[in-house]
Amino acid sequence: MMHRAGAFVLLAALAISPAIPAATIALPRLPIIQPTAILPSGARLQARLTTGVSSATSRAGDPVSAVLTVDAPAAGLVVPAGTVIRGVIREVTPFSWSASPAVLALDFRELVPPSGAVIPLSARVVAVDNARETVDAGGRILGITPPRQAPSSAEDALMLAAVVPEVYELAAFSIRELERPDIVFGPGTDLVLATLAALVVPLLRSR
Repeated sequence: MMHRAGAFVLLAALAISPAIPAATIALPRLPIIQPTAILPSGARLQARLTTGVSSATSRAGDPVSAVLTVDAPAAGLVVPAGTVIRGVIREVTPFSWSASPAVLALDFRELVPPSGAVIPLSARVVAVDNARETVDAGGRILGITPPRQAPSSAEDALMLAAVVPEVYELAAFSIRELERPDIVFGPGTDLVLATLAALVVPLLRSR
């Protein structure tokens, strides 16, 4: 009887006593691993200018931007179309009748995907779609050689001015201004870029 009474008292005490919390184990925060992909050196990027450039009006150091128009494969993943590409004008030489053809060189230095992350880039132009200009091995866009030149000597100019001065003035303006073969690419011009070094790109979308 005494044993039963003691057991009853013990159970009652346990029933009314506050719950004893279980031991809490603090787990360390695990870093979020963001998958990445390698965009190799020499990878081709199809891009479209969103800013205009011109050998006549642009200056070295001016900013230039474009967007990817086609997904760029990167180790089984892709850098998606719409990614912004930012850079600067590296070199610019206006056209001159007395010098070499116009030159324009663009360096692209950053990728900005839709996530907003800024990814360092090193890329240059290797082709311009439907352009009359050519691109050399250093990524310099070379203007065309004009089909005809301005008067090459003071004697030619004086002779034309003496015979028909009005025609000379009109011809000189036409040749020098209307037919200047400067390099002019407006927004919407399609370019092909090539990366100069491999870069690690955060995972943006699975293929």
